[in-house]
Amino acid sequence: KFCPNLELVDAHNTPAVDLGGKQVKPDIQIYSANCRQSGLSDMTQTEMIVEFKFAPEDDTFKDNRPGFFEHSSNTACDSLGQITLYAMAHQAAQFQTHVFLVLVFPKYARFMCWDCSGVIITEEVSFSNPSYIKFFWRF
Repeated sequence: KFCPNLELVDAHNTPAVDLGGKQVKPDIQIYSANCRQSGLSDMTQTEMIVEFKFAPEDDTFKDNRPGFFEHSSNTACDSLGQITLYAMAHQAAQFQTHVFLVLVFPKYARFMCWDCSGVIITEEVSFSNPSYIKFFWRF
């Protein structure tokens, strides 16, 4: 089994607890394998969130771009707002020093570590890179 200690749950159609009137519906919520969540989408028990995006313009960040790392298109700003809401909902539901979120695109992913001061974001990590697999296996 790829991640024997984790259970990946498709929760994109099951809203979690509303946060400020917003529905929080991450694509995948990852739980500990021995966790007893109260439903498909339970932020109080979530270990990590995975969000899928299919268009390159949805990427909130751009590697190898002089100046700013952030991508400033409207859809990228919407994506950044969405994943920020998910990370804040996750942190608000649990007493954690940090939370992880993975933003997945067709050819690569970005790993994010959120804490109370901000977020640390990786550059694009190709699916052919063994680090991608090692992250989940070690988590």
